[in-house]
Amino acid sequence: MHPEGVSHGFAPNFDIPEYNVLVEEARTVTDPDRRRELYTEALTIGYETGWPLIYLFTYDDRMGMHPDVMDYQVDGLGTVRFLKYVWLDR
Repeated sequence: MHPEGVSHGFAPNFDIPEYNVLVEEARTVTDPDRRRELYTEALTIGYETGWPLIYLFTYDDRMGMHPDVMDYQVDGLGTVRFLKYVWLDR
C-alpha cells in the first residue's frame, strides 16, 4: 500500500512517511536480496502501526530442481521471473 497507489483506497488513513520511503526505494532496487530487505522493513512498519488488512490465504511454494539446472533465479518477492538466465550444465 502506498498513498499514491491503487490499494490506498482500502486504507485512507495509512500514510506513514518512513513506510512510503522504503516502498519507493524498493520499487527501484534491482538486487533481489536488498529489495526483500526493504519490503520486509516496510511490512514490519505496516504491521506495527495497525495495518487494516486481513490475509485470507497464503501460498506454499515448493520446487524440485535437477542438479544440472543452473542460474535459476527468484526475485525478492519469491517470484520466478528470470528464466532467460537458466541453463543446463551438461
